[in-house]
Amino acid sequence: MKKVAVIGRGTAGCLSVGSLMLDKSAYAPDVDFFNYEVDWYYDSNTKPQPVGEGTTLAFSNWWRNKINYFYEDTDIIEMVPKFGIQYDNWGKSDYLHSFPTGDFGFHMNAVEMQDYMFNRFQVNKIDNVIEDPHDVDADMVIDCRGRPKDLKGYYAPKNIPVNTALIHQCPWDGPKFFHTKTIARPYGWVFMIPLRNRCSVGYMFNKHFNDPTDILSDLQDVFKDYNLTPDKSTCNKIAFQNYYKKEIIEGKVRYNGNKAFFLEPMEATSLDTMFEINNASNSEQVHQYIRDNEFIIMIHYAAGSKWDTPFWKYAQERGKECMDEYHLDPRVFRTLTGLNNNDRIGAWHSMNLYYNLKGLGLEDYN
Repeated sequence: MKKVAVIGRGTAGCLSVGSLMLDKSAYAPDVDFFNYEVDWYYDSNTKPQPVGEGTTLAFSNWWRNKINYFYEDTDIIEMVPKFGIQYDNWGKSDYLHSFPTGDFGFHMNAVEMQDYMFNRFQVNKIDNVIEDPHDVDADMVIDCRGRPKDLKGYYAPKNIPVNTALIHQCPWDGPKFFHTKTIARPYGWVFMIPLRNRCSVGYMFNKHFNDPTDILSDLQDVFKDYNLTPDKSTCNKIAFQNYYKKEIIEGKVRYNGNKAFFLEPMEATSLDTMFEINNASNSEQVHQYIRDNEFIIMIHYAAGSKWDTPFWKYAQERGKECMDEYHLDPRVFRTLTGLNNNDRIGAWHSMNLYYNLKGLGLEDYN
């Protein structure tokens, strides 16, 4: 019997085990699904991280179609439907990137979701710290141990203009809206994720242009506009770099989650990328997918915002440079010329690209 090992019990680890147990298209042809066992390595001293609490359709469809869940299970993960993403203060006007009628993503408590899947999947669970995935006794190893200690062996996307997040949790008595809010602000942008008993508010900015004092001051207007009172004890500042691993698939080891990549959270592309890694046959396939997701992110910056600040001048310049790099991509050409096609660009179908370009006032870009 062949053995597959998954290292890490965060979101990527949970999705990897879930794909092995439930999705027979994943990892083929690496795994014989009729003759293998799964070892799930985790470190009980590593706390689950409350990040990645908004999904696209890929995760919610996987959850609904692959997991034999009960209605009360949605209470466990504190699920709130997500009908799209509302963009305010971007481009020429506000717009809603809506999901197809009758379909929806999730807003969810990431920690509860991780605990739910860890308890739900009945595999060999081993509480042990793994230093080198190549030393694990398995025919295939999926390394989901989180962010690397250094970025040797990684590419660094050059365009993304934000590198720090300041996140607050704001208690409330129930969700006031059912879409993720993405609000351009003078020093960056703010996400608002509605959960059942709190709203997660994160300000994405560039530490080389502004410091947390600027951000905290501007956040007061956001809290006031939406009648939110932050729990100050939950304030969390996260500095980050955007990156992706040069060798996603390295011999018997396949890297996933933050061990493999990180891009800022706009459009919630991370979960889709985890699924893509599960199904990829080579590293370049994943690299193209991540570059496409960077393009998805950067078109929003290319459109600019209502704010004329040093950050936005820099961000719009980076966005336009990224769009120029995709100028001759045939998928973008077919989308902009209105040709019917079934192209995919990263996590998006071509129609997502068209409606977002239109919403941002970039539909005449060519």
